[in-house]
Amino acid sequence: MPEKPFDGDFTVNFPVTFGNLGLITGIGSVPAAKPPQPGVIRLSPAAATKPGELANKTVAALWSEADQSRIAASVTGELRLDAGKRTFAVKTPRSESVTLGEGSLSAGTLSASNAEGWQTAAAISLDGKPLRDSGSILVIHLTNTANSGLTFTNETRTIVPETGKLPILIRKGSVELSFAVDRPFRVTALRTDGGAYGEVKGEFRDGRFRFTADTTLFPGGVMAYHLTR
Repeated sequence: MPEKPFDGDFTVNFPVTFGNLGLITGIGSVPAAKPPQPGVIRLSPAAATKPGELANKTVAALWSEADQSRIAASVTGELRLDAGKRTFAVKTPRSESVTLGEGSLSAGTLSASNAEGWQTAAAISLDGKPLRDSGSILVIHLTNTANSGLTFTNETRTIVPETGKLPILIRKGSVELSFAVDRPFRVTALRTDGGAYGEVKGEFRDGRFRFTADTTLFPGGVMAYHLTR
């Protein structure tokens, strides 16, 4: 970045190709007159759009794949975005999530199938153990929420003539969630204040525990579950 970016022509936005690198590893900008921080690799404007010129060939290969196939996998292996299938998966030791509009998707321990509509399901270990070994897991199931009476006048939903009012509505959606674990859980559907709605039936079979997350299971809508043993 020039030392005085407002003194002349300067493109504020990163090139699209360089932006794709941000799906692989961390990117940013630094003042041209100052040395970068330790561990930061400076790229010239020309090199910022050419994966082949990157010294780290592992990152370069992932960057090139993201540009060519529209599948971006982070260098840590924790994030995977498939633009063609329009899916996104996150896998860390104590949390995983999947985002999809239909069909199936797996993050590792957590898998989703028979998705009805766009939604994200996330599983978070609450007891500090790896997700696969956890005895207390918070599951968050997100479709969409909006005020009653909310209206838009364009397809991108950026013009809002009416902001709406309470009650907040939740979009109907369901998905079958399964966990690669060695024993079953008790599933409790949660209210938005953390209180319990009631128990949800699950099944343990062939090394996986399964239950269906459905926003319509209880009056008022369900967006979270607590899995315990």
